[in-house]
Amino acid sequence: MERTVLGIQLVPGQCLTAALKMQVTMSLLCGGAAGLISSTATFPLDLIRRRMQLEGQAGTRRYKGYADVARSVMANGGLRGFYAGILPEYFKVGHAPTSF
Repeated sequence: MERTVLGIQLVPGQCLTAALKMQVTMSLLCGGAAGLISSTATFPLDLIRRRMQLEGQAGTRRYKGYADVARSVMANGGLRGFYAGILPEYFKVGHAPTSF
């Protein structure tokens, strides 16, 4: 009594093992995709927060608030300026599911 699941022929003894492997794989892929999407969506806000934190640490007042930082980033780097340095963030996201 063989079954076909997603084009894979399974015999009764292998059915549970293959299904669990497929579930784990899909879970890792979906988790990684969700992490990439959320990092991409929140990175500009994180960039603004970091710039304001560094400004306070240096003791100088260059920015008046969040909107001022956003205007400065947009003026100097355009829309790409909000995503400068996102590649290391993506490496963190890709590494997270494998570091449990």
